[in-house]
Amino acid sequence: MAQARAQGRICKVAADPLLPLRAFHDIGGAGAQADSYTIWIVQWVGQELRADFQHLRRWRKSVEQAQGFTFKAAISIIVAGFLGALWLGLKAMLGK
Repeated sequence: MAQARAQGRICKVAADPLLPLRAFHDIGGAGAQADSYTIWIVQWVGQELRADFQHLRRWRKSVEQAQGFTFKAAISIIVAGFLGALWLGLKAMLGK
């Protein structure tokens, strides 16, 4: 941060009155782990908006893939447990 400030990359920039402002909130954790709260106020200018939305789409797709994998793994565990219980029950019935 000190180097960026020394290079003049951190400064006050006036908001463009024709572009919408967007706020992103970072709660810095949850519950007892919450350590800070930050609000980022941004404006997208020109092509940057499209690039940022493409980034958000890729992120959302990766989250959906992870959720899909987790869902499939959970279903596999449930089915394996059910089949195992069914097999043990059948084995117990045939053993008597």
